[in-house]
Amino acid sequence: MKKINFNAGWIVYKKGEKDKAQEVHLPHDAMRQQPRIKGLKNGSYTGFFPSGDYCYEKKFYGIEDYTAKTLILEFEGVYMDSSVFLNEEHIGGRVYGYSHFYVDLTGKVKMGQENTLKVFVHCSQVPNARWYPGNGIYRPVSLWMGNEEHISPESVAIRTLRVSPAVIRLEVEAKKAPDTEIISDIFYKGDKIASAKGPSCEIEIPDAHLWDVTHPELYEAHISLKYKETVLDTAVESFGIRTIDWNVEKGLLVNGHSVKLRGGCLHHDNGILGACEFEAAAYRKIRILKEAGFNAIRSSHYPLSKCMLKACDELGMYVKDEAFDSWLESPGLYGYALDFAREWEKDLKSMIIKDRNHPCVIMYSIGNEISDTASAAGVALTEKMTDFCHKLDATRPVTVCPNIMMNMLTQKGVSISVSGSKVPKKEDITDPLATDSDSEMGGSAMINKIVSFAPAVMKLLMTAKRTDRGVCGCYSKVDIAGYNYGAKVYEKHHEMHPDRIILGTETIPSDIADNWALVKKHPYIIGDFMWTAWDYLGEGGAGVIDYGKSTGSFVKPYPIISAYTGVIDLIGHKETIGHLASIVWGTEKKPYIAVRPLNHIGEKVHYPLYRDTDAVASWSWDGYEGKQTEVQVYSAGTEVELFQDGKSIGKKRLNRCRANYQVIYHPGILRAVSYGEDGRELAESFLETAGRETVLTVHADKTVLKANGEDLAFIDVALTDKRGIVKNLKKQKVYVLVEGAGVLEAVGSANPRTTEAYTGNYFTTYQGRMQAVIRSGQETGGGRVRISADGMEPKEIQFNTVE
Repeated sequence: MKKINFNAGWIVYKKGEKDKAQEVHLPHDAMRQQPRIKGLKNGSYTGFFPSGDYCYEKKFYGIEDYTAKTLILEFEGVYMDSSVFLNEEHIGGRVYGYSHFYVDLTGKVKMGQENTLKVFVHCSQVPNARWYPGNGIYRPVSLWMGNEEHISPESVAIRTLRVSPAVIRLEVEAKKAPDTEIISDIFYKGDKIASAKGPSCEIEIPDAHLWDVTHPELYEAHISLKYKETVLDTAVESFGIRTIDWNVEKGLLVNGHSVKLRGGCLHHDNGILGACEFEAAAYRKIRILKEAGFNAIRSSHYPLSKCMLKACDELGMYVKDEAFDSWLESPGLYGYALDFAREWEKDLKSMIIKDRNHPCVIMYSIGNEISDTASAAGVALTEKMTDFCHKLDATRPVTVCPNIMMNMLTQKGVSISVSGSKVPKKEDITDPLATDSDSEMGGSAMINKIVSFAPAVMKLLMTAKRTDRGVCGCYSKVDIAGYNYGAKVYEKHHEMHPDRIILGTETIPSDIADNWALVKKHPYIIGDFMWTAWDYLGEGGAGVIDYGKSTGSFVKPYPIISAYTGVIDLIGHKETIGHLASIVWGTEKKPYIAVRPLNHIGEKVHYPLYRDTDAVASWSWDGYEGKQTEVQVYSAGTEVELFQDGKSIGKKRLNRCRANYQVIYHPGILRAVSYGEDGRELAESFLETAGRETVLTVHADKTVLKANGEDLAFIDVALTDKRGIVKNLKKQKVYVLVEGAGVLEAVGSANPRTTEAYTGNYFTTYQGRMQAVIRSGQETGGGRVRISADGMEPKEIQFNTVE
């Protein structure tokens, strides 16, 4: 079938406010457009963005091309509880905000007339998700058009049977007459290399190039539906040739080779873009993660978008795709838990069908921090869902990811729900704009708060036997046991259950040295996924450090907007613990020098659960000359030596890949040298003070964009000296003006505390940086971006949009 972009020409308005409708080009996140509300109920969990009920409308003409055609509308993601109407007739929708779905328009479009498509989204029951969910049609919409005899979207299944020699099984479900023929041609880099006939066939691939993250080799299957010499329909499906095996003796095997997952959890939002999913944003994110040393991502805690899977296929990134963040017990009062019992099979099937041809997907997760799994009923449901996955796809393992502490408390009868005696109902009416400074959310947020208050007590409680009672049932029903915050009991649990394969599915980033040592030591521990690889909106302040007075044990008050737990910040800059992880994994060879901020020296520091250092890579602390600070050196090897302006401050043995020095600040150069066990020098790095002048330094990730209304250019702006050394202490409001064939889609920084809007035309730098995102128009042409700040020479970037 022919896929037609259906993203242009929509309007959106709040329920009952059509007079305030705005024109939009999808994808669109209505939540990001709303003014944030101080004191919003559960506001820190959503970044203080309010939810609401919205209507999207699109008018389209019933053109002649649609006559006697099969027409199918695809929505890749609508948050949430959507209802779709065509010319006032209800034709479909989806409760779950993270599942893609199809609506059949065949025979319903009025030919030669204007048609009105409406999509209602119901998000006003709050809270309804973790963390920032977005509202509206935040992923693309497409119209599929074909003949009466056709190959429907997602009706081609391809799996690798073996790799030596390489053989695939290709199955096609088509709506066709008995005398219609299916022909499948296999292409590699434009050349046809194999062919077969029939709806189900085995095809040997000559001289096969196998897919893995180092060599992301892809093939295409071109399927034709033919009657005699007439081609009735075609489909093209990308795939990779690779196998997955798992066992306790060798761990995870890809194409027969052992693989350890250097993983990070990835929330579904795109930072300053909100929940909107753009192909350009997906590719940029995976590219940055791969450069940072990651080889795997966990979709936490909802199914990945199609363009994200495509990016992982093409760039090379393993994926653990996760279906649900709640079953029958919700992490909030409302949301998917109210519909889970009747909807889960449909949504789990959608994820598996979406994923099955993507070689990047190596594992399915049926749930995150599901307290249900501590009960007998939850264990039975775990088994049922695992069997359901296996029936649809037996080639990939299934995991479930309970919070070890939460399950231990649940198993002991400790309630973690905030609803108390109140039973939330679908028909309840709540005020999404209500304020309540004392409101809390249940689930792991409560567990994290407890751990934040009394970490030592929690560690004493988390004995192997106590924790095992809460998870042994559900783990016995899955292929791989996913441990959220359970590294302490990996080895003891394995002694109790020697057939258990363990995966660290959620861990503290600063624990990476200890956690990775366990991964390397034991074949049955197949990897580690830190929380998180990339910062995200909501769960406000979980990783924010307070100075002087604490503003909260876990989440923080307004104007907190992001979690600040990512080892890559909200705009894509790799932070100190990200460098530590790369060093631990062996993907970063040079020492990394980080400095505790001199502007906070002497103040009491309140470190959160997810962050144990505030050190940054800067030796530019104007006004703090003569003050002493801590310099942290992260490195591989056994020892490091730190030099200040050529003079050695001393050699130190590394502890968990880190050594600390007390240094008096004055402008100059720091140099760190790493040494191996034999005393041989391994590598060196430098940190230099910026010059006195301050200039705007700008860099665009690209200047040629597709004229489709959906391509993006990310422009990084920094306050630097003339050599490009960032001035970490500098704060400056930076203005952005876009003219020509594009628009300003977003501005922002990594600052977790801000009252500025991502939808404005300026933003204040944080740690010397900010970012602007340009969105292409639908017409070809040229454009320019002007970046300016008071007292500095403005900079311009020229860009072009092309077909």
